[in-house]
Amino acid sequence: LLTSLAHEYRSRVLFPVADSLLSVARPVEGYRSISFKLEIRIQTAVVTYQFRNLLQSDYAQLPGYLFPRQTQFYGIRWDFWN
Repeated sequence: LLTSLAHEYRSRVLFPVADSLLSVARPVEGYRSISFKLEIRIQTAVVTYQFRNLLQSDYAQLPGYLFPRQTQFYGIRWDFWN
Protein backbone atom coordinates (compact mmCIF):
# COMPACT_ATOMS: atom_id res chain seq x y z
CA LEU A 1 0.00 0.00 0.00
CA LEU A 2 1.41 3.39 -1.00
CA THR A 3 -0.33 6.70 -0.35
CA SER A 4 0.92 10.23 -0.76
CA LEU A 5 -0.36 13.75 -0.46
CA ALA A 6 1.67 16.38 -2.31
CA HIS A 7 1.53 20.16 -1.95
CA GLU A 8 3.11 22.16 -4.78
CA TYR A 9 3.71 25.89 -4.50
CA ARG A 10 5.13 28.14 -7.19
CA SER A 11 5.69 31.86 -6.95
CA ARG A 12 5.04 34.53 -9.56
CA VAL A 13 7.49 34.50 -12.49
CA LEU A 14 8.16 36.78 -15.48
CA PHE A 15 8.70 35.46 -19.02
CA PRO A 16 10.37 37.71 -21.62
CA VAL A 17 8.42 38.39 -24.81
CA ALA A 18 10.30 39.42 -27.95
CA ASP A 19 7.45 40.31 -30.32
CA SER A 20 8.03 44.08 -30.17
CA LEU A 21 10.92 46.50 -30.09
CA LEU A 22 10.42 47.06 -26.39
CA SER A 23 11.58 44.41 -23.97
CA VAL A 24 8.40 43.23 -22.29
CA ALA A 25 7.87 40.51 -19.69
CA ARG A 26 4.61 38.59 -19.31
CA PRO A 27 3.85 37.51 -15.75
CA VAL A 28 2.51 34.14 -14.67
CA GLU A 29 0.86 34.31 -11.28
CA GLY A 30 1.86 31.96 -8.49
CA TYR A 31 -0.30 29.02 -7.52
CA ARG A 32 -0.56 26.11 -5.16
CA SER A 33 -1.86 22.66 -5.93
CA ILE A 34 -2.60 19.59 -3.81
CA SER A 35 -2.55 16.06 -5.23
CA PHE A 36 -3.42 12.66 -3.76
CA LYS A 37 -2.09 9.26 -4.85
CA LEU A 38 -3.08 5.73 -3.78
CA GLU A 39 -1.43 2.52 -4.98
CA ILE A 40 -2.31 -1.00 -3.91
CA ARG A 41 0.02 -3.84 -4.87
CA ILE A 42 -1.17 -7.44 -5.06
CA GLN A 43 1.71 -9.75 -6.00
CA THR A 44 2.83 -8.39 -9.40
CA ALA A 45 -0.21 -6.19 -10.11
CA VAL A 46 -0.56 -2.57 -8.98
CA VAL A 47 -3.90 -0.74 -8.87
CA THR A 48 -3.42 3.03 -8.85
CA TYR A 49 -5.70 6.02 -8.33
CA GLN A 50 -4.60 9.65 -8.53
CA PHE A 51 -6.53 12.83 -7.84
CA ARG A 52 -4.69 15.97 -8.92
CA ASN A 53 -5.49 19.62 -8.17
CA LEU A 54 -7.86 19.00 -5.27
CA LEU A 55 -8.33 22.78 -4.84
CA GLN A 56 -9.74 23.15 -8.41
CA SER A 57 -7.62 26.23 -9.04
CA ASP A 58 -6.86 27.69 -12.47
CA TYR A 59 -3.13 27.94 -13.00
CA ALA A 60 -0.51 28.15 -15.72
CA GLN A 61 3.20 27.37 -15.70
CA LEU A 62 3.68 29.23 -19.02
CA PRO A 63 1.77 32.30 -20.19
CA GLY A 64 -1.41 31.31 -22.03
CA TYR A 65 -1.30 27.56 -21.29
CA LEU A 66 -3.78 26.75 -18.53
CA PHE A 67 -3.57 23.41 -16.75
CA PRO A 68 -6.70 21.29 -16.12
CA ARG A 69 -8.77 22.26 -13.09
CA GLN A 70 -9.15 18.77 -11.67
CA THR A 71 -7.85 15.46 -12.92
CA GLN A 72 -8.70 11.99 -11.66
CA PHE A 73 -7.33 8.86 -13.23
CA TYR A 74 -6.88 5.24 -12.37
CA GLY A 75 -5.19 2.24 -13.84
CA ILE A 76 -3.76 -1.23 -13.44
CA ARG A 77 -0.25 -2.33 -14.31
CA TRP A 78 1.21 -5.77 -13.96
CA ASP A 79 4.09 -8.04 -14.88
CA PHE A 80 3.52 -11.38 -16.46
CA TRP A 81 6.01 -13.69 -18.09
CA ASN A 82 6.35 -17.31 -19.02
